[in-house]
Amino acid sequence: MDEEILKSKNVEPRNKRVAIANGYELRIGKMATLIRKDKAKSHGLVYSLTHDEIDILYAQSGLTAYVTESLMVKLKDGSSIAALTCNLLHPPTDGESNDEYLEKLIKCMKNYELELPQYNKFEEPRLIHGEKMFETKFCKIDYIENINAILCSWKEFCSLNEYREPLNYGLKLINEKNATIWITDTTNGFQSIQEDNLWLATEFSPQALNSTCKKIIFIIKDDSPIKAEIEIHSQLLKQFFEVELVKRLEDIKDVDSFK
Repeated sequence: MDEEILKSKNVEPRNKRVAIANGYELRIGKMATLIRKDKAKSHGLVYSLTHDEIDILYAQSGLTAYVTESLMVKLKDGSSIAALTCNLLHPPTDGESNDEYLEKLIKCMKNYELELPQYNKFEEPRLIHGEKMFETKFCKIDYIENINAILCSWKEFCSLNEYREPLNYGLKLINEKNATIWITDTTNGFQSIQEDNLWLATEFSPQALNSTCKKIIFIIKDDSPIKAEIEIHSQLLKQFFEVELVKRLEDIKDVDSFK
């Protein structure tokens, strides 16, 4: 935790040390937590605080979803100590995200010269060298420069204008960037209403076909409730585009170079 955050809550940080928690991975959903994971490691800071001060930071700040957990951490000098951390009792579910928190975390860790977490291992990967171009509560559009791709990530159900607006923006971005790949992340996908399916077939698809886009990639989990629908769409699209289905963003060729 940032020293300035501690001070803002009238907690004086003492005995700051850089530490590594082996066997733990940082997971960020709406809130952040450490989760146990073999071969993982998380870098951070440890301070000397009292139990009352920890209570001020969490329980008295309304963060009642957190519970204390003790773990062993390795310090920079090679020694190991027991530390107390506060983790979520129920870890974030698939698809949860908090871009604002993530950006602040990256800035904070860079300020303390800490090794950044491996975001490509998160359920919902984050772009480090990509460029966020458009975002609503329903959808986010990113441009991935090194593979010249548009990434469309759905967040929750929407329809009509709220559904079509991000897709139209993506089409505009294809033309501006001469992008050759369109990626749809269906991790939080949904079955579109009939009107939107008709719009896709009669308006969106013809414009995409006349653009520089040559390949369409769907990110789809094996247990996704819309997998059958995506597979049908893929067969239809194969008449006009190269189509690929993957389970995760990092499964796409060359995607690791911007992680």
